[in-house]
Amino acid sequence: MVNSAKKTFLEMSLARAAFCELRKITRPRTLCNQADRNPKFESQYQRKLEVSQLSSSQLVACFCLACIETLRDPARADLVAAVGEISSDRARKRLYNRMCGNEGGKLLLLERRRVTNATLEVARSHKFGTFGHAYAQFMDTRGFQPDYRPIVRFSNQDPWNYTLVRLREIHDYLHVLFECPTSVEGEIILKAIEFTNCKLPISGLGALIGSIQLPTENQQRLRHIVFPWAVQAGLKCTPLESIDYESHFHLSLQQVRQLYGINKVPR
Repeated sequence: MVNSAKKTFLEMSLARAAFCELRKITRPRTLCNQADRNPKFESQYQRKLEVSQLSSSQLVACFCLACIETLRDPARADLVAAVGEISSDRARKRLYNRMCGNEGGKLLLLERRRVTNATLEVARSHKFGTFGHAYAQFMDTRGFQPDYRPIVRFSNQDPWNYTLVRLREIHDYLHVLFECPTSVEGEIILKAIEFTNCKLPISGLGALIGSIQLPTENQQRLRHIVFPWAVQAGLKCTPLESIDYESHFHLSLQQVRQLYGINKVPR
């Protein structure tokens, strides 16, 4: 029994150490400009934490600690992502199978398409009024860079892992197409859409917890107007992870929305 207790304590300590290391080398995207000014900071961020060998109890500990920190600071996109990675095993497999049954999804799985700073450069080359231009403007006015999205750290189950990568990297496309602001309310709306479209438990949980922290007036608007709309919007549109967004940079926003059944958020 003593040995069992020591083993549990050791596993929890390792999990805590891994989580602390995760917090140390990840950061919110709002800090990306700091990396541009400080090459040492950037090299530190690029280090990859190998946590795929953590035991089940260590992953549970990381999950609990990440949940606590996320509730304390919802802006920590890296910790929100970590919670999603640990809790989405079944969803990852289901989304992979859904991509395999979709022509666009098959192409993305074959190419392992990534959204990078090079993708943003391509978008900048498109003329005003196009989806590509709107996406580039969205990113540039906020100082966002695709390369600074948190990497997937808690799963090495390729090819299922790619579904989470794709969903994470298309997040800004969804902001543009659904016209969701980059506010707490806007992020909650996107989480609700992701939940109904992709059936990701963490997205539903994030929308629920996030909404509780808003003022009463905003909560009522979400409950009576936005959430019912988000359910319909998520069910109506094409599987979000399987859309070939990059091939439609030359089209207008309205054309892309019509192609995939996407509606703008009600005002």
